[in-house]
Amino acid sequence: MNDTVLPTLGRVMARMQFRLTLLALGLAGLGAMLTSGIVIDNYVRQNLQLVGNLASYVAEPAIVFRDREAAQSAIAPLADRNDVRAIVVTGARGFRVAAQRLPQTRMLARLRERLAAAFWSAPVRVPIRHDGRVIGEVQVYAGFGGLSAYLGLGLACALACLLIAIWFTNIVAIRLQRRVMEPLRAIASVAHRVRIERALHLRAPPAPIAEIDMLGRDFNALLGELESWQAHLRSENETLAHRAMHDPLTGLANRALLEERLESAMLVAISARTTLGLLYIDADDFKAINDRHGHAAGDVLLTEFAARLRKRLRHGDLAARVGGDEFAILVAPPAGRTQTTTLATHIAEAMTEPIVLPNGSEVVLTASIGIAVFPDDGPDPAGLLHAADAAMYAHKRSRRSPAQHPTPIRT
Repeated sequence: MNDTVLPTLGRVMARMQFRLTLLALGLAGLGAMLTSGIVIDNYVRQNLQLVGNLASYVAEPAIVFRDREAAQSAIAPLADRNDVRAIVVTGARGFRVAAQRLPQTRMLARLRERLAAAFWSAPVRVPIRHDGRVIGEVQVYAGFGGLSAYLGLGLACALACLLIAIWFTNIVAIRLQRRVMEPLRAIASVAHRVRIERALHLRAPPAPIAEIDMLGRDFNALLGELESWQAHLRSENETLAHRAMHDPLTGLANRALLEERLESAMLVAISARTTLGLLYIDADDFKAINDRHGHAAGDVLLTEFAARLRKRLRHGDLAARVGGDEFAILVAPPAGRTQTTTLATHIAEAMTEPIVLPNGSEVVLTASIGIAVFPDDGPDPAGLLHAADAAMYAHKRSRRSPAQHPTPIRT
């Protein structure tokens, strides 16, 4: 199993946005630097051109009269400017005069001079004319001059803009992450609870982004289908469980459910040190009536017989069909022999009413009832059922003798 800890979507988005921000700012800064460099270079060259024109004008007489001192005096004030590093005047027949700024002693000033020499190593050349012909040339070398303050201010502004851009980008990124991450977290939370708690009733909330909202709606639709399928499956399971434990004709419990409930009731009776009763009931002459009137009439008899049994039950009692025309009733604890015999008498009385068959004829279906009480008549479900069954047959035999009273008895 891979134990690598995967990054979260929020962290991935934050990294991507940070890299995109750096790339965008870097490209913007590079473009600004190139543009600024072109503007500064153009400004310096125009300024040197002006200085060169002025030097050409003031140095013209000195070259004509070949007066080096006059030429030196003319160009010296121009060379003392911050934006000029040196001025060289040349003429015919080896005439040459140079003027430059005084050497700088401060480290920052020397650094500025070196930068100027590196960026603008070639001078600006301006011809010196007299009467329409060229008699010399002025070479002007650029100095850093006031550009240092300009560049410092530009760098400060660029840094401030960079910080503002990073701050604003961070705010936009956080808001974007919230708009994307919050609905995704909501969907993930619902999916987690559905997986852990099987809470299929939960739904993802609407999202402000179309794609995520569509994902949430499809996820909710899937949850709805799963919820319907689960409800249908639960209903099917309940139906199957009911069919497995109940008689399909009468709707009463079957023998399997009776034995299961009987075993549980015995444990309760043992724990409470009390008793419970069991009735075993047989519909007299059912086979003869069924043969005479048909199976449809037999089904009506059994259904009505079961309905009359169900009406006489107490809360907690259980009626079951254990055979073709045999029924049993679990008289839940606490129930002694007296309560069980009373219930048997009520059931016998309920059967005195005639039952109308589908063909319109009426029959009276009497019942033979056997009584057994736990734990006196049987220590377990099988023993108690056997005792009640034997008591039912004893009651049936006694009812065939005219000398016996037609009420339930126990053997």
